[in-house]
Amino acid sequence: MKTLVYVLFLAALVSNIVYTAQSIGEYKDVTHYQYAITWAPTYCKYLIEDHCVPNLPDRFFMHGIWAGDASGRTVDNCRVEPPIPIGVLKKFEARLSKSWPPIIQGMTAFRLWGHEYRKHGVCLKDWTATNYLNFADRVSLNNNITKLLETNGIKISSTVKYSRGAIEKAIQTKIGAGFSMYLGCQQVGTLYYLKSAAICIKKIDDTKILNVYEFVSCPQRIDPNYNNCGGGKTEEENIFLL
Repeated sequence: MKTLVYVLFLAALVSNIVYTAQSIGEYKDVTHYQYAITWAPTYCKYLIEDHCVPNLPDRFFMHGIWAGDASGRTVDNCRVEPPIPIGVLKKFEARLSKSWPPIIQGMTAFRLWGHEYRKHGVCLKDWTATNYLNFADRVSLNNNITKLLETNGIKISSTVKYSRGAIEKAIQTKIGAGFSMYLGCQQVGTLYYLKSAAICIKKIDDTKILNVYEFVSCPQRIDPNYNNCGGGKTEEENIFLL
C-alpha cells in the first residue's frame, strides 16, 4: 500500500512539473507588447458566469499590457513573482483607478493589477511591478480608442453597421496607416458585435523611466476567438458597436 501511494505521489509530481513547464513563457520569445482593451457594452451583455459593475460608461476599458511572440500569441508567466506590496499599489491607486479600473463585480483594482503583472508583466524582462504599472498607465491615458472611433465616424448604434476596414482605418489614424491590429467580436448569426481590441507596441527606451514606445504592426494571427471581427470580410458592413 505504501508503495502504491508513493508511486501515485511521484506521478502527480511529474504531471505538475510537465504542466508548469508548458505554461512558462520565455523572454527570448517576446517580440512586442499588446495593449489589450475591452468594449464594455458587448463584453458585459454576453457574460455568462460573472456580472459587470453596474452603470459602466460605453467605452473601452484596458484589460492589460501583454507580451506577445512572433506568431501573435501571448507570452505568460516568465518568472514567479510574489504579490505586489500594498504600498506599491497604493502609490498608483489614484492614477490607475481612472485609466485601468476593474469592470467585473467582486474584482478589486489591486487584484486586477496584481494578476496582470504576475501573469503578463513578468515577461517584460527586468521590469518591476512599478515599471509595469507606470507603463500601463502611460499607454492607456495616451490612447483613448473610444474617442478615436467617435472622431472618425464610428459611433454607438444598434442599427448602423460598420466594416472591419472602417474600424481599422479609424484606429490607424493614431497608430499609423497600414498597421494591423486584433479585433475580437461576439458573433451572433451572420452579425458581429465589437468586443475587444489589441494594439501592438514596442518599447524603445531601455531606461525603464521614460517608458517611450512606438506602435508596430501586429503579427498575423488566425484565432477564431481573438481576431474574428468581420469573419474575414474586411469591407462588408457587418459589425455593430453597441
